[in-house]
Amino acid sequence: MATKPRYLPAKINITYTEGDTGDLVFHFTDIVDLTSKDVRVQVRDEDYGILITKDSGDSVPSITIENWYEEEEDSDFDPDDSNNTWLGYTVTVLMESDDTKGHDSLTNIWEMEMYDADEINTLVNGKFVIIKEIVEHE
Repeated sequence: MATKPRYLPAKINITYTEGDTGDLVFHFTDIVDLTSKDVRVQVRDEDYGILITKDSGDSVPSITIENWYEEEEDSDFDPDDSNNTWLGYTVTVLMESDDTKGHDSLTNIWEMEMYDADEINTLVNGKFVIIKEIVEHE
């Protein structure tokens, strides 16, 4: 019987400004197999209440999973070229302004996991600090 690989989650602390819309982008090498898997991210407050939930398995995905290739700097990159060197996956967490509004100056915890019908594995976790927006917008 083959054993399933065990992943030791990386610890990454994120500092994010309240109301920003910059997406969170992660690269996973080919050691992590995301074939036929979905990815979920949750941010929870100090009372373990959910602040943010993102999921690639939602009907309107808030996380994208794409192949990650080595790109040659001096050529036009074609993702369909069979000569490309595949490095792994790019996971992009699509952030919206409302995701962090009203949660300023708190240190929270976050976790990213991959899952399918048979297994759940944590890929990354750590602290998620939301800092108060300094520039005011009307």
